[in-house]
Amino acid sequence: MPISQELAVCIPLPELPETASQPPSWFRTCSSMLHHVHVVILLGVYASLIELLQLKYQSKKESVFETHTCFMSISMAAIIIFAPNYWILYHINNKNSNTTTRLSSPSLPHKILVSLAFFSIILAILSLVFVLLLPQNLMWIGYLATCLLIIAILAYTSIDKVTSLGRNTHMEISNLVNYIRNKL
Repeated sequence: MPISQELAVCIPLPELPETASQPPSWFRTCSSMLHHVHVVILLGVYASLIELLQLKYQSKKESVFETHTCFMSISMAAIIIFAPNYWILYHINNKNSNTTTRLSSPSLPHKILVSLAFFSIILAILSLVFVLLLPQNLMWIGYLATCLLIIAILAYTSIDKVTSLGRNTHMEISNLVNYIRNKL
């Protein structure tokens, strides 16, 4: 028998009561509605910023895509990335809420999708804010802030992964020590 199976037999995991395995249906419904409200608010902010850009550039000969090509391209790409990510996450969460099993922690692909969706909608809105508020000669501030945002999110994600790896390693080592103690 492999050691992992022996550990599973020797070190039983605590059983959860039947009521703790699945949240009540009203909680899943409210959670889903709040998730939708959050997305609708973010998309409403994005649509409002697009309308403000249209008002700002309607009397000018040049298009906003001609004057701020980089930020408008970033914004469009980010919103295009956000839409399928939201759809995938919604269906993953809906599938998980309909099962009777309880996920102890989200998988790595799920965490990547959540991070990508969060980052893309923030980047889409932020790039439109930079186009609206910064004059052409100060666009370097927007580029700098965008780079800092990317670095901050990457640093946060890396720190989160390292700390979760440390917690998992600690749990595995303590389980192994307990297993060896029980065998001796």
